Amino acid sequence: MIGNITQPESVPVSKPNANIYIMDIRNYTWVNSFELSNTEPIPTNVTNISGKSHQSNNKMRIVISLVGGFIGAAITIICGFLFYRWNNKRKE
Repeated sequence: MIGNITQPESVPVSKPNANIYIMDIRNYTWVNSFELSNTEPIPTNVTNISGKSHQSNNKMRIVISLVGGFIGAAITIICGFLFYRWNNKRKE
């Protein structure tokens, strides 16, 4: 019975149903075929409100992430070095 929801459960299933149903959300009915109403190609370089493309935004995010990572690593190394020096002076 798994995968066959086209017949009531009381009716024995002789073979699986080969149809594929799609929910038409315009009128909430199940259909087994559809036609695209908008056949325009999807643009590959979409611009946002500021006029910049997504590709340049992604490059900027990568650059900012790398710079932020380097700054974070440098701060961690400096803090580690200062803690090491403080700990050694405290032991003396």
